[in-house]
Order: sequence, then structure tokens, then C-alpha cells
Amino acid sequence: MKTEIVGGSEKNIWSSMLFITAFLILGWRIMDRIWLKPKKKERMLKQQGFKGNPYTLTRLLFGDVKENSVEYAEALRKTINIHDEAVPRVMPFVHKTIEKYGKMSFMWVGPRPRVLIMDPELMKTVMSKYNIFKKNFKVTNNIVQTLISRILNQEGEKWSKSRKTQNPIFQLEKIKQMIPAFQVSCDEIVNEWKNLVSSSKDGSCVVDVMSHIEVLTTKVVSRTLFATDYAQDKRIYEILKELTAIARQTTRIVDLPGAKYLPTMTNRRSKQIKNELRKSFSILINERTKAIKAGKTMEDNFFHVLLESELAEAHGIKNMDDLIGNVQLFYFAGHETTTAMLVWTMILLSIHQNWQERARQEVFQVFGDRKPDYEGLSQLKIVSRLNFIYFTNIYVSIVILKKKKLKIIRKSMNVLVLILI
Repeated sequence: MKTEIVGGSEKNIWSSMLFITAFLILGWRIMDRIWLKPKKKERMLKQQGFKGNPYTLTRLLFGDVKENSVEYAEALRKTINIHDEAVPRVMPFVHKTIEKYGKMSFMWVGPRPRVLIMDPELMKTVMSKYNIFKKNFKVTNNIVQTLISRILNQEGEKWSKSRKTQNPIFQLEKIKQMIPAFQVSCDEIVNEWKNLVSSSKDGSCVVDVMSHIEVLTTKVVSRTLFATDYAQDKRIYEILKELTAIARQTTRIVDLPGAKYLPTMTNRRSKQIKNELRKSFSILINERTKAIKAGKTMEDNFFHVLLESELAEAHGIKNMDDLIGNVQLFYFAGHETTTAMLVWTMILLSIHQNWQERARQEVFQVFGDRKPDYEGLSQLKIVSRLNFIYFTNIYVSIVILKKKKLKIIRKSMNVLVLILI
């Protein structure tokens, strides 16, 4: 009986020791991840001349997210003049960090530093050595993940394969074939504006250009990339726009671990939108797949090439999630970025009216009364120059590339890189 008691005691001691050891190992790993490694990275960055906020207990887990949210909310509350700089309003915390610490600075995204690079030579190194500085679009925000997924996350062979499949669609000859679709969509919007003016009493009217340009770009994307009708895709664009607004709202607050599982109104609505999008894209993919298998003649567009590649490789759709993700990405990014670019161009031309007049005169000189074509478009020197200057020089355009293992710093570190061009 005594032997059994001793044996049982020894077993309990060993169990306790194992539990304590496991607890200590887990505690050390947590401490290493959220405190020791961030402090080590901070020291290494400062040794290389980078400056930024110190990693303190107040920045544990969430980094500069709270300050970023406060700065953004404060920037939105202020009125902005048309001649004011855009960067302090669009990225106020980044702007403030650079003003405070200089062009070689960093900020904290949770326990990971995000290095801000404005030096041309460092930019060149990061952009050219893409095998070392790999993209990292793995975001913790579940809603943002829905919008930026699939091809944006790909690297190495998978990225090369996707690029090889999709590149032919965006070659010059294919772009030329899209010009008639561009013309039809532009004519519809211009005619709508003419009708608004002609129906007004004084021959003028105020137009919400943003909403009209959104319709224009969505029509172009539907016609050129997917060979579908805007009326058919209108609901897709509406709920994508709503999901984008929700995503922007959630990125301005602290993203708590497991927050996506909370039964909030935002989570419930985003889940409903995701399910509706998946259903719509599944119907679109299945209908087009049946048409391809039946041997029907299809337009040579992005969607057709994407499906043919998938069917040829797997003799059927192997991964529906990846396919839906890529289709959704082009629906979203195709019109969202183009809309912003066109509206911003119109704003800038309204400010710099001398350039507006020069561009108008050039267009009339090249085309006269005929419709635009590729040969004529290639002769528009001033218009091409405006696009280049406005989006790469006059105003700061922001390119965010989240990279791993910044080798510019002497020792390999797992950091994020934000390049400001």
C-alpha cells in the first residue's frame, strides 16, 4: 500500500514538472514574440540610422494602431481646401512620423516594425530583389482578407504561373481591341451629361462626377474583362462597394484577436456579403464553364482565359475558392483604382486649368471630329505627360509593399517595408 502511494506521488511530481516546464516554455515563447524580438529589432534599426517611436508596454501587441486611428479621425474632422496637400489627410500618422523622425523612420504594426523608405537607392534595392523582399499581404483583418486575396498573395512559381496565364490578355494588341468598348462606355456617360445640361433651364447643371465615373469604370470592367452586361453585374459592384466601406471602417480600430467571431453587426453584414458574392461568382463561373465545354465561341477576354487555363490543367475546376478570389479581385480592383485615378485627374485639371486647355487643344488637333483610336491616342504627348506627372511626381503616390526579411539591414530581420514614392 505504501509503495503504491509513493509511486503515485512520484507520478504526480513528474506530471507537475512537465506541466511547469511546458508552461515556462510557452511563457518564454510569448515573451520572446511580443517583447524580446521587437526590442531587438528596434535596437538593430536604430543602429542602422532608422528612428521611430520606442516599443513600450503601451504598444504591446497593437503597436501604433491606436495613435494611427486617433490621427486619422482627427484628420477627417478637419476641412480640407482643394489646394491643400493630400498626404496629411490620407496618411496622417505616416506623415507625422516622417516629419518627426525623418525619411529613414519606422512605425509599429503590432510587435513588428514597418520601415518607411523614401531613399531612391533603397527603393531600387527593395524593388529589384523581389526574391528576397517578398510580398506579405497576410492581414489579420478578416474583411480586408476578402478583398485582397488569391493572386496578391502568390509568390514564386505560383505567381509566375498566374502571370504567364494572364499576361497575354494585357498585351498591347489585346488592349487595342478593348478601345471600342472604352468608347461605348465613355459615350454613354458623356451623352448622359449632355442630356442633363440640355434639360436644365440655364444650360448648366451640377454633376456628382464620382458616381458617374464609378458607373463608367464598372461598365468597362464588365465589358472588357468578363464580357458581361453592367446591368447583370450591378449588384456585385454595389455589395463590393459596401464591403470596401466596412473594411475601411474596421482598419481604423484595433483588430483584437478573434474579433471576427464576435456577433457584431459589422461581422454579420460582411458574412452576408461574402456569401452573396460567392453565390453570384459561382453562378457566373458555372455558366461560362458550361459554355466553354459545349464548344461555344467565346470572346478572348480575361475571364475566358482564366477559365480555360483552369479547365485545361485540372480537367475541371480544381479550386473554386482560388478562382472566385481572382475573379472578385479584378471586379474590385479593376474599377476601384481606375475610378479614383480618373476623378483625381479631373480635380487636378480643374485646379491647373492651363494644362486642361492644352490637353483639350491637343485632343481636338489630333482627332478633330472623329472618334479616338489607338494610332491617335499614341500621339497625345501632353495627355500622356499629365498622367505621368500627376501620379508619380506632383503628388505623393503611396505604394505599400509589405516585405519580409529586410536584408538592407545588416542582419536578417522579419519586418514590414512601406515604400513612399
